[in-house]
Amino acid sequence: MAQAVTVYRWDDPGAPQITVGKPAEYLDVIKKCLTTGYGSKQPLGWTVEDESLPEETPRLAIKNNVLDGGSGGVMMFSASNNNAMTAIRCQCALDYISKDEQQRLGGYFVIGAGSSGTNTANKWIVIASATAFYFIALPEDALTRNYFGTYSHILFFAGDIKSFYGDDPARFVTLFGRVNYGSVVWNGSLNYIIGDSFSGQVGYVYSLDSSLSKANSFLSSYFGNHSVNQSSIQSSTPEIRALCPILLCTGDYQLAGAGTHGNSETLPFARGEVPGLFVSQENGYRSANMPFIKNINGIDFFSVPRANSGGTNAWISLGDW
Repeated sequence: MAQAVTVYRWDDPGAPQITVGKPAEYLDVIKKCLTTGYGSKQPLGWTVEDESLPEETPRLAIKNNVLDGGSGGVMMFSASNNNAMTAIRCQCALDYISKDEQQRLGGYFVIGAGSSGTNTANKWIVIASATAFYFIALPEDALTRNYFGTYSHILFFAGDIKSFYGDDPARFVTLFGRVNYGSVVWNGSLNYIIGDSFSGQVGYVYSLDSSLSKANSFLSSYFGNHSVNQSSIQSSTPEIRALCPILLCTGDYQLAGAGTHGNSETLPFARGEVPGLFVSQENGYRSANMPFIKNINGIDFFSVPRANSGGTNAWISLGDW
């Protein structure tokens, strides 16, 4: 069953703001978008499992909406202090007992403001359903182009994939650009893997038998290597004629390198589709203003900018997932 999607933005009336890049500012955005809403924007039924008191270091744990088909996976955020530009540690747990006890943990990654002034990643967008979300944050300096040019930014996915296995007990995942890496870097976000380093690991996936067994996860598409590096077309504005979904795969980004995972009954190579994420055969839109939204066959899509430079052929659907 398709999940309805809501888009939350920093420029919505009543939206929470990130001003200097404190961890509590980022956590307030995520909490309000998914659990409480703001202004006229309604929440999506995620619930707060745990959060810090105002006098404590920032911490937030949120669970997706089990009443609307969610797996009950929990996304956790924490920081060592609430100073501007302090990194936020992010990690998911399939089994969340308390802030001190979890099992079947995803790989951790960090997010943060990255820099100060107009280079602070504070213009945020959350694209979300009851079971999954993308968090995007870009600096003011990037609003006049559609690539990041190695400036700090944030783009990650957290939530349930569209598993090929209907009773998948481990479909809650996180997808990021550098797994188990503790610094905020320009090539650490998910868009770096999508657009520049398609063979890189994006996280972990756990076994279909609910055990603690896990394997590295990767992205793939029907286009094979979908990263396009053609400077002659990077600023073109083509119509989008062919879109294909992004697959979450186990062991490698291609079957030939995945070893025995193709035959595995517990950690199979092709696990499912990443909700809302597509790549097109057409590439361009480097010179568009960010965030760039394009209507494709009656549905709006968010253009995923390159972490470095060049055109893009990656899109996040703003329609139902």
